[in-house]
Amino acid sequence: MAAMTYIIAPLLCPVCGRTTAEDDPTELVTRMLSAPGELRVGTRDDELSWPVVAASYPVLREPEEDEPVRFLETWTCPYCGSTNWARITFADYTVTAIEAVPLDLETVSGAHAISPDVAKFYWDLTGGELLFPDPNVWQPDFAERLLAALRKDA
Repeated sequence: MAAMTYIIAPLLCPVCGRTTAEDDPTELVTRMLSAPGELRVGTRDDELSWPVVAASYPVLREPEEDEPVRFLETWTCPYCGSTNWARITFADYTVTAIEAVPLDLETVSGAHAISPDVAKFYWDLTGGELLFPDPNVWQPDFAERLLAALRKDA
C-alpha cells in the first residue's frame, strides 16, 4: 500500500512571486512509494522507477531509453493559497530536480506522467469537459485531448 511522501523543495509561486522555504507546507506529496518519507533533490530510493510512476499516475508518454523521468504534481502556495504545478525529475533512482512549472503545452509535452488533479485544470480550460469520464479509469486518449486543449489555449 502506498504511503504519503512529501516532496520538499523551494518553489517560486507564479501567482504571488514568493519562494517557499523548505519547511513551508506546500502540500506537494506523492503516494507512489510504499514507505512514508521525504523526497528532495539528491534523494535516492530504489522505488524511484518508471514502472512505479506509471502505476501511480496517468501516463502522458513513455520515457526514451536513458531519459530522466519527469512527472507533474500539484502544490499549494502557503502564502497566497494558489494551486500550482511542480515537475519532479529523477534518474538512476535519484531525484535530480524539483521545480515549479507552468501547466502549458511545453511542460506537459516534456513530461511522462501527470497528477490526476489535471482533471480540474482541464475542466476549467475546456469549459466543463471531463478529462476522465470514469474517474476510476485513465482513458488512453487523455494525453491527446489534454495537449489539444493546451494548443487551443496557447
